[in-house]
Amino acid sequence: MPLMPSDVPQYLEAALKVIFFEELANLKPDYQRICTTINTTQETQDYGWIGSPPAIREFIDERVGKGLAVSGLKVTDKTWEATIAISRRMLENDQLGAVKMRIQELAQRMVQGVDELAFTVLGNSANNTYGYSFDNYDKDGTLRGTSVTMSDDSHTYPEPAEYTGTQDNYDTDALAEDDLFAAYTAMMSWKDDRGKIIPHKPDLLVTGPTNHMTALQILTPMTYAIAAAAGYVNVAPTLGLDLLITPYFNSTNIASGEDSWALCRTSGTMKPLILQLFTPAANGQLFEFTALEGNSDNGFMRDTYYYGIRGRWNIAYGDWRNIYFNLVA
Repeated sequence: MPLMPSDVPQYLEAALKVIFFEELANLKPDYQRICTTINTTQETQDYGWIGSPPAIREFIDERVGKGLAVSGLKVTDKTWEATIAISRRMLENDQLGAVKMRIQELAQRMVQGVDELAFTVLGNSANNTYGYSFDNYDKDGTLRGTSVTMSDDSHTYPEPAEYTGTQDNYDTDALAEDDLFAAYTAMMSWKDDRGKIIPHKPDLLVTGPTNHMTALQILTPMTYAIAAAAGYVNVAPTLGLDLLITPYFNSTNIASGEDSWALCRTSGTMKPLILQLFTPAANGQLFEFTALEGNSDNGFMRDTYYYGIRGRWNIAYGDWRNIYFNLVA
């Protein structure tokens, strides 16, 4: 017996779920470049372990155990959703091609939404809109009273750190070759909580559309004559930096900061941001795909079916040593 249009709704959820996750698999989200995903089964996760493992030493008499500088950073997840409504008549009229496109667009908008939040959080790292740096919390989770943001000129390690100096990963310089080198040099000179050099070699330059041309000019190899005429030494291409232009570095997402830029280290275990994922909510995915169809109140009373996504996760600041940020209006 052939499948009739009136039979479609009862089989549709499974098919649309496949379409949704196939579209997700084809997308390449930018947030993955700057976020370390932390899977958790807790609503609030403790990140007191963020710190530096001990440097190697000569084994002379016995091992010397070194603990991590303890931070009280905690992150609580949030619930996110997006829903589309499709009339039963559309399904019965066999307009499944249009429905498929709407589900694919839902997957695309999901990725865009996570990208927007991630780069908005990154772009606001010099204020406390989205939280503080891990070194601004005592081990009991209370603020140390210093109001140190993710990008700040006064980073110090919490107790029991042996190194008590101040370090700086923030400035307000426009994107230029010399300032890019200054940020690169700073990141290669970070000290851990014991005063040991822990170079965080950056590999990514993040900025917005207004800086696109400038970034290309700095990072693109030129002949000596062309570079000299443009006023560049043109050794920035040897740094091996990738370029990521995000539309979310703009004056709306970053207050007075549309020309801002960030130098990031993304090759390490911990990236600039944490994406905390509550795994039981969506089987390890950012979102689960669900539906209200024929047997639901809406399906019966309003002749409308609802398809949507829901997830529990949050984005927070990770290790400040993986970013050097310049806030530029």
